[in-house]
Amino acid sequence: MSDKKRSPNWPMSEKVLLVDLVAEHFSVVENKRTDAVTMKQKTAEWVKISEEFNSQTTFGYRAAEKVKAQWESLKKTTKKESSAERQTLI
Repeated sequence: MSDKKRSPNWPMSEKVLLVDLVAEHFSVVENKRTDAVTMKQKTAEWVKISEEFNSQTTFGYRAAEKVKAQWESLKKTTKKESSAERQTLI
């Protein structure tokens, strides 16, 4: 078996907090550029976001990678829901 420990599920309150924090840093986090300087800035912003997130929540520690992965997951889910809604209109 694997030695990886599963982290707890994300409650809705944590997801809302994450969206609020990302909104504050949106211009850096969602920058389309992928050069080395921009990627360093993005990584630094994700670390800041995770620190702010962990200071404001009581559910447990979330690493910057996990916070970023949850943000990507939220974006995917939102896009799927939006696409499904458009399909029902057609």
